[in-house]
Amino acid sequence: MKLYLDTANIEHLQAGSRFSCFQGVTTNPSILFRANNNRFKQLQAILETIEGLLFIQLVGETYEAMLDDFKRIKAFKGNNPNIVYKVAIDEIGLQIIKAIKKDDPENLVLGTTIYTIEQVILALSVGCDYIAPYYNRIKRHKKGDPNKLIQQARMLIDRESHHCEIIAASFKTVDEVVDAFLMGAHSCTISYDIFMAMLEDEVVSNDLKQFNLDHQQMMKQHP
Repeated sequence: MKLYLDTANIEHLQAGSRFSCFQGVTTNPSILFRANNNRFKQLQAILETIEGLLFIQLVGETYEAMLDDFKRIKAFKGNNPNIVYKVAIDEIGLQIIKAIKKDDPENLVLGTTIYTIEQVILALSVGCDYIAPYYNRIKRHKKGDPNKLIQQARMLIDRESHHCEIIAASFKTVDEVVDAFLMGAHSCTISYDIFMAMLEDEVVSNDLKQFNLDHQQMMKQHP
């Protein structure tokens, strides 16, 4: 069971790096746009801030454009084994994944924008190392039940012994993250705000305050 941070915000990444629970960082074009920086300068800043994997999504409206973007990301990647290519599971994306794996079978690929079990089947058939079901967006766009999709995906992966990890994405609440894990997601990628919400619990805070008060009283009475 793993967690990733879904952000390009350096302050959030620095804050998250205080904890040992994150295995890396996921990005997409919208997340990078919000960082208000040159794409590869921001990606380099992320690499200098974190440990673990960095997921970078290919962009382009045609096969040729996406292939060109793969080459740009490959040049940025160099010999770094921690870069993962993110590719949408659609007609062009499947062809691009074939090209990425042909370039080097060791290239790591995440199949993204997963809404349906059909996309899961296609992603597994082309050898994706990771898949990213869009949990909240599946509900929001009335594309089905994200819990059922994760269960079905995990069943296929386990039954066929695929070396593929489900990284559930697109969360709006802590409960959604919990449900994704309970349904069989190997990992979840979450915003820094969701992570902080997972840490917030008034009952726990009150218990700790009382423990500290009792300790202070004990030290006064029995120095």
